[in-house]
Amino acid sequence: QAMAISDTLAVFAICTGLLAATFFCAYAPSWIKASPRVMNLIAIYGGGTIIGAAIVIVLPEAASILINAQHELDEINPPEHDHNHEHTMPGGHTPSHEDEIVSHEIAAMIGTAILVGFTIMLIIDEITAMITKKKAEEKALYDNDLD
Repeated sequence: QAMAISDTLAVFAICTGLLAATFFCAYAPSWIKASPRVMNLIAIYGGGTIIGAAIVIVLPEAASILINAQHELDEINPPEHDHNHEHTMPGGHTPSHEDEIVSHEIAAMIGTAILVGFTIMLIIDEITAMITKKKAEEKALYDNDLD
């Protein structure tokens, strides 16, 4: 019981720290007085860093967690196999359960997670671009009205 509470507090502290660091890093570029071109480069490299971290660190870690969780679930409740069908691989080799490292369900979940994640990132990027363009057009109209 005490160990679970300390683990919960540790997770909460880490999440709070990540939240604070994320907000700090998100607002840091606004404190820089730079040209729009430089700010655009900062945004491009920042986005590339996030995507690179997602692909290199987060996705393999998530896949590992899913695979380990599936393995633990299979040990607790072994899946039932239909032995009435037989699959033959090239060369006449019949695969056993040990040949299948990642089940089709896990592969589908990983693929779906990647697809949904990148789709959401694209949607957010497009919405942000539309809002920024609209604000720039409104500012240009306002500046022209002042002249």
